[in-house]
Amino acid sequence: YGDWRRLAEIPWELVAFPVASWITNFVPQLFFASRCYTLYGRNKLLFGVLLLGMTVSLGMFMVFAATIARDPFNLPILKKSSISALVVNVATDVAITGLTLWKLGRGGEMYGPQTQHGLRRLRNMTVEAAVPPTVCVILMVASFLGMDKTNELSVFFSAINPALYVWSMMFTLNSRVAIRQKFNAWNDNEDDTLSAGFQFARPQTPHLKSEQMNVEEANITLITRSEPLYPARASMISV
Repeated sequence: YGDWRRLAEIPWELVAFPVASWITNFVPQLFFASRCYTLYGRNKLLFGVLLLGMTVSLGMFMVFAATIARDPFNLPILKKSSISALVVNVATDVAITGLTLWKLGRGGEMYGPQTQHGLRRLRNMTVEAAVPPTVCVILMVASFLGMDKTNELSVFFSAINPALYVWSMMFTLNSRVAIRQKFNAWNDNEDDTLSAGFQFARPQTPHLKSEQMNVEEANITLITRSEPLYPARASMISV
């Protein structure tokens, strides 16, 4: 009847899949956490909290993979470890997105309309990058908990989730280049999606040079001397 032992063996792909998937998810999360670190003035405490959440989630999925290697039919332990890891992962994603939006949304009134438009585009870009992987994880949890054991829809969401994280990171990198070019364009007549010119509400740049010249002229003092500094040269000139 064939080699029945092959049916009892655990294929290496079953263990390698969660390991490779969540290491792939960890890298884009680390990239977005580094953005929060930069936005908040290199706040090490904030970055440490985000890094802790990402590491805990990754560690839980490593436990999940180890459980599959030891006992792939222990469904209660697999279900508990996977759901806990997914909840921590979603909470970390929401924290990163919320912190980024909070920082980009503060102090908008002190900038001009062009800069406000640019900050609005950055906020939209952050939401567009964060929504697909987060929705995918939520659908994965919902399909895993709400459907019977014969339904493999959660496996489908688990398979596409790493690709969505990578897409999110690449989308942010490509958009960052375009936004930087727009901010540095200084063209008031553009009607594109994002107006150019990172400037404050009342720029005083055109008058800055003339004001500095007036101040310098006001500070000039003429020194008159009754006697020349070099008498010998003065006598030669008089001759």
